[in-house]
This record gives sequence, C-alpha cells and structure tokens, in this order.
Amino acid sequence: MLNLEKGRILMEYGLGTLEQFGEFITSKGNGWTEGQLLYVLNKMIEQYSILKHHKFYHRDIKPANTIITAEGDIKFIDFGFAIKKEGDGPRLLDVKGTPYFAHPIIKTELVNETYNSIIYDPALTDFYSVCISVISLILDSNQTLYNFPYLNRILIKTVIDEKDLRFEFNSLEDISRSIEELKLTEENTGFAELVCEFEVYIKDKLITSNDPEIIQKKVDLCILDGVENLIIKKLTNDDLDLREKLDYTFLLATAQSTRGAYKKAVRTHLECLGMRKIVGSKRQIAESNYHIGVNLLALHQYKDAYEKINEALKIYEAERSNNYFLEKANCYDCLGNISKWCPIENKKPLDFFVEALRLKQQVPNISSRHLAESYYNIGTCLIFEGNLDKAEQYMKQSKDEFSKVLGKDHPYLYKTYLKLGEIQSRRKHYEEAEKLIHLSIERLSNLDPEDPNHHHLAQPYLSLGLICLKKRKFKEAEEHFQNYLILLKKGRNEASPKFANCYIQLSELYSEMARKHDSDPELFEFYTLESLQQLALDMREKALEIYEKLFDEPNGRVAVCLSHIARLSIDADKDFEYVYITFIDSLSIFSKIPDFQARNIARTLKSFGEYLQPVDKFEAAICYYLAYLINYKYRGEEDSYTLELKNLLSNLKANPEELCEDQLIILPGASEFNGEEQKKLIFEEISKIFEDDEACKVLSDLLKRI
Repeated sequence: MLNLEKGRILMEYGLGTLEQFGEFITSKGNGWTEGQLLYVLNKMIEQYSILKHHKFYHRDIKPANTIITAEGDIKFIDFGFAIKKEGDGPRLLDVKGTPYFAHPIIKTELVNETYNSIIYDPALTDFYSVCISVISLILDSNQTLYNFPYLNRILIKTVIDEKDLRFEFNSLEDISRSIEELKLTEENTGFAELVCEFEVYIKDKLITSNDPEIIQKKVDLCILDGVENLIIKKLTNDDLDLREKLDYTFLLATAQSTRGAYKKAVRTHLECLGMRKIVGSKRQIAESNYHIGVNLLALHQYKDAYEKINEALKIYEAERSNNYFLEKANCYDCLGNISKWCPIENKKPLDFFVEALRLKQQVPNISSRHLAESYYNIGTCLIFEGNLDKAEQYMKQSKDEFSKVLGKDHPYLYKTYLKLGEIQSRRKHYEEAEKLIHLSIERLSNLDPEDPNHHHLAQPYLSLGLICLKKRKFKEAEEHFQNYLILLKKGRNEASPKFANCYIQLSELYSEMARKHDSDPELFEFYTLESLQQLALDMREKALEIYEKLFDEPNGRVAVCLSHIARLSIDADKDFEYVYITFIDSLSIFSKIPDFQARNIARTLKSFGEYLQPVDKFEAAICYYLAYLINYKYRGEEDSYTLELKNLLSNLKANPEELCEDQLIILPGASEFNGEEQKKLIFEEISKIFEDDEACKVLSDLLKRI
C-alpha cells in the first residue's frame, strides 16, 4: 500500500489477492453477481483516484496486484513500477506492466519484450488496467460481460476486439457517477459474507495447494515450511511441459535461497539455466547466471561467483534492444562485493560501485532504495581509502535516500549511522562517533525479533569495541567484542568473514593490552603478559582458520593473517622453525596473489629480517633490501617507511661487526635499480645466502614482481 502522506511504501496484511478471490468465486459455482463486481470496480477506482490526485501512477494494475483485507477493503500492492509524474498528459516514459492488462499503446512493447521508451499517458493506461481487471474477473469465472447489462452499459462504449480484450472505456467520471448512484455497500452486495468465507478458503489453500502461484505467494511471504516439498512433488508430475517445469524449478531455487540454503539454490538455478537455454530468452539466461552468482557470493565462492555474474553482464551488454540499466547495475554491485575479497582485473571495489551508480542514474524514476545502496557502497569504499570528507557526503546521501523510501526510524538505516560513526571515529571524534552508533542501536531496536536479519543487532557492538580500543578502554572493548560474537552466532554461519574480522580485532586488543601490561596494574587482576600474548595469537589463528575455509586460492587476507601470526608467535616464544615457516608461507601467498600488496609485503619482510638478524645477518639484509625496493617502487623515496628501511639496511651494512661488505654484493640503491642484470645478481645472492629452497623461491618470486 502506498502511504502518500509519508511518501513511502508500507506492508499491509491482506487475506489474498483479487485474483485469488476470483478463483474462490468460481469454485463456489455461483459466479459473480453484478452488485459484487460493481463494488469491486468502485473500490479500485477509489484507489486509482487517490493515486492520480497525488500524481502517482501504478503502471501494473491487475487482480494479482490488488489485495482484499479482512475488513473487505480493496487496495493496490506492488508499487515496483510506480512513478510520480508532475503535470497531465502524455510523456516519454519507459514501458512497464503485464501484457494481458496493458493498454494497446504499450502492449506491443511488453509482448515483444523490447521495452523501448515511448510517449504515453500513465493516467490513461492505469484507468484502462482497472477496467480490464474487472472484465478479466468476469471472463475467468466463465461468465460474459453481457450477463451484467448495467455494468456493460456504464463500462464499455465500444468493443473493438474482444479476443485481445481491447476496449474503449467511458470516462472515469461517468463510471464513478453511475456507481455512486447505486449506493453499494459490503452488506447489500453480500461482499462481507464472501470475505469471511474467502479467509477460510485462502488459509486452507495456502496449507494444501500445489498451485505454482500459491507456492510463489508462500515464497514471497517467506512461508517456507513445506513449500520445497510441495514444489518437488509437483516436479515429479510427468505431465508437466518444459516451461511448466522451468517455472516450478525457479520457484524452488527462490525458496531455497530465501531460507539460506545457498548450495541447494545454486544447484537448482543451474537446472533452470539448462532449461532456459532451451526454451528461454537471452534475458532469462542472464537472469539465471546472475542468481547463481549471487548465491555463490553468499557461499564466499568468489571466483565462481565472478564468472557467473560476468556471464550475465556480457549478455545484458550485448542486448541492443534494451539498455538493461538496472540489471547491469546489479551485476556491477555484485562485482564490487566480490572484488573486496578476490581481485578482479586490477580494479578496486570503488570502480564497480561507481559504475553501478552511473547506470542506476539512467533508469527513469529509479527507486530511492537503489540509489541509497549505491551511495552506501561508495561511501564504504571511500572510508577504507581514507577519503573521509567525501565518504561522509555519500553516507549522508544514502541515509536521506533510505529515509525517503523506508522512513527515518526504519531498522535498515542502522548501517548508515554505523558508517557515519566510523568516519567520526577515524577523525578521533569519539564522542560524536558513539552518539551515531547509539542512533544505530535505536534503529535496530525497531527490528522484529522474528526477522531473519536479527543478527544485524551485533554490528554496533563491534564499532563500540573499536572505539574503546582506540580510547585504551580495554575491558569495555573486550566486553563489546564478546557481545558482538554472541549476537552474531544467532544468525550467522561461524565460517563467515564477520567472525574472522572480530577475531582479528580481539587479537589487536590483546596485543595492545600486552604492550601496555607493565604500565597498567589493573591488567594484572585478569591477565598475565604470557596469557595476553597467547590470546592474541589464538584469535589470529581462529581468523586464519575461517579464511582458509573461505578461499580455495591464494588470498591477501590469508597472507596478512599469516604475517601477523608469525610476529605474534615470536612474542609467544614459539620455536624458530615454526616462525620461519610461517613467514615464508605468508610471503609465498603474497608472491602469488594478483594484487601486489606492497606495504603489507614490505612490513612482513621487515619483521622477517628483524627475526633473522640475531641468527643470520646476511638473510636479514636480503629481507630488508627487498622490503626497501618494494616500498620504494610503490610508495616513493620520501615515504617515511621507505626511509626507515633504507636506514635499517645502511646501518646493517655499515657495521663491520654486523655484516662485511665483501661477503655480500653491494646492493644498488632503489633509484639505481632498473636492470635485469641486477636482478640476476640478486637472484644469485639469494640462492647463495638462503639454504632453504622454499625461501629462495619465494624471495626470488617477489623480486620478479618488482
């Protein structure tokens, strides 16, 4: 139902659709009475008039998009195609609707699936759909319009083509005036009694029906108990043709995805894809690939998800008869989310999200929610890049757009407040950050306890924990992180990246507590220095365990995690071989991933060098030198970390007690390092100095990529 005062779409409980009510009337065997049909027509015209008065146009009016409430009221639903248009008369608009109920001026575009923008008046086409909806109720009940002489007289001026349901109708004013004269009510039409019977009928049908449209309704309403079994039972019917089987299979995949059975959904969508390649259009093939990709993304199978989303995108981009702006935008949004975890074509997530927004802005009358999602995605990327002012602008735009369609108190707005809080936290405006996070918690307090997204309640506690960590309020930070884990476990698979992220933050917390241990006596009440160091290591290892389950191929997050584990293992007094191998494993993954993470690699090499220096000065020198070269190339000579590495190496080489130059080649400075001949010499030096073959290979591979 459209709430015109607040300008947003609301959910309202209805007994069923007008289409289902028509089926119920037919099942009784008596058919419609003229009074009942006039009552329905009058109620639909009331809805149409309210929309038209406020310049809103539905563009897909039909019995399936009209509900009957327990009070006998009749209301339009599904405003996905609705637009608001100032002024009267025809305009150049995109074509939306259902062919059977569409005005002839737009019906051709819908039937041919060309969907070109044309000039038409949505007020006229909506009015036409209202009248056709009532006529369809008559025809579907095996009655004819001529059984209802009064309705026939006030509704139709001329029948042009009864087969195609192309009629020319009298004006809205004439029809309304004629109906008002009859003074129709629920009581004098018998409609109230029918509604009571309909409630019993629809509840019974929802429990027992195998009808695909009823099953679709269950899926849409998340009434999933028994739905899959109903569909599977229907699919065993040998009388189904391929298209019917396709419809049921797609419903099954949707039901599986809705309840989070993503693996099953992938398999079922793959069946759909096979059938659509036989009887479907290119658009439907693209749609199947997209759904497969989305479910693979939910399973964290990023490479496979990328391939499917990319296949869908290629089909949409090759289709010249329709721009498919929104479909392509959805693909780019998915690619942006995939690229956070799995690098794509050397592009950053921000590149994909910006392209998605550009495409959405080309869709006429695009929903505010679509724009809000794009602003949010772009703002999140800008926070990560440290562009806080611009990130704040996008997050405020996201909040405003979400508020337009959902209302300012809707639970879904929590995430924009969280990100605005993160921006303030990065600016070290902690009080302002905490206020915004508490606004986020207020929004989430409106969440239905039965909502499947109830685990979102966890998110603010992670943010509060991070702020407390920055403020050195260690006990409060630990409490918030633990609360986050408890709430997250209520709705998430524990192999989720969100758990890994929290374990990493806990590791940071315990590491920081270990560093401050001696200067903060209160910590002695709870932890020894050794226990803190071990906890920090344990948390990183838990994060690594999750990442290794998520990624089949070398991934930067695994490499970074291993690097931290190697450093923490030193503090936890692990044996030399374990630490050495962990550093090499980390560097090995860094050398294989597509995105060359220069800063992370340089830091790992520096830590490895520091660990090796007391044992082998030559190996340490090579590590420092490679770190210096890498950081210089990607960060520049003036970068503070480049200078630190250069000084570290210079001090080591200059001290005869540490390292004799005649035992090591004179390594060229980063600015002079430019030739394959120099690389060859360094390869030889690495092979001479490192006895471990794996270490030689890994360091040589890193050098090749400089």
